[in-house]
Amino acid sequence: MYNRRSFLRSSGLSAVALNLYSVVSCQNDEHESSASSYDGPVLRVAIMGIGIYGNIVASAMQQCRKAKLAGVISGSPTKVKVWQAKYQLVDKNIYDYSNFDEIKNNPDIDTIYVIVPSFLHKPYVLRAAKNRQTRYMCKATWFKMQHKVRK
Repeated sequence: MYNRRSFLRSSGLSAVALNLYSVVSCQNDEHESSASSYDGPVLRVAIMGIGIYGNIVASAMQQCRKAKLAGVISGSPTKVKVWQAKYQLVDKNIYDYSNFDEIKNNPDIDTIYVIVPSFLHKPYVLRAAKNRQTRYMCKATWFKMQHKVRK
């Protein structure tokens, strides 16, 4: 019998597998020969929420050739200064939660990766969608919100 619990379990496993695949594929990119270097478009990502998981994603992105960390959205000026030094982020690509709507006017950022705690996903994802700004990505909890978003 296929019920809500089995759906959530399979969806969650799929989301985890997808995240792991993206990290592994970035690591595999590094091992390719320099003769087959990638010269296509690079996805420029702003990470919203620079806590533990944000640090993991940013570190993994340093190994990618098809995506790069271009900016951050955070409410912590102290963390932002550390990230700016660590990842060479320019001031114009730094936002806080009150002004991140302005990203839609920033040509240096293609997408927002929402990595705030799960209970905060809905308002920020809806705000980004409402403003029709850049594309956005979200952790694996998106499937839990789909029925709520349609309302």
